[in-house]
Amino acid sequence: HGHGAGADEKLRSVTSCLMPLASLHGAAVVTVEGLAVDGKPHPVSERVAQFNGSQCGFCTPGMVMQLFSTLSNQDGGKACVEKDLEQCINGNVCRCTGYRPLIEAAKSFAADTTVTNQCDAKARVGPYDVTTSDP
Repeated sequence: HGHGAGADEKLRSVTSCLMPLASLHGAAVVTVEGLAVDGKPHPVSERVAQFNGSQCGFCTPGMVMQLFSTLSNQDGGKACVEKDLEQCINGNVCRCTGYRPLIEAAKSFAADTTVTNQCDAKARVGPYDVTTSDP
């Protein structure tokens, strides 16, 4: 995908505050800012925002990166069903929104999604195209 992961390697999300810097030697590190292409937010960031999955913004980068890591290993969601995505943000803590909007945003990427955006009927749902969206 152009994220530094080789054909036989998978992207994985890590808890950055617990990851010793030396353990990243030789690794490619991708941040939420690095997902943007030409200043435009990545589809995962956009979808979380469209589904009102962010309030204070403190947890948003971690949620987006966890969801991105999961989806990038599943062809943008084409290889996922809603059930696969229900638990993908486990371990990430949000104190503002509650988890429903975040889980709905995650499930909206599944190939079999039944999720609709109650706030924006025109919001896109379904997998995103990794060939055009990933940096």
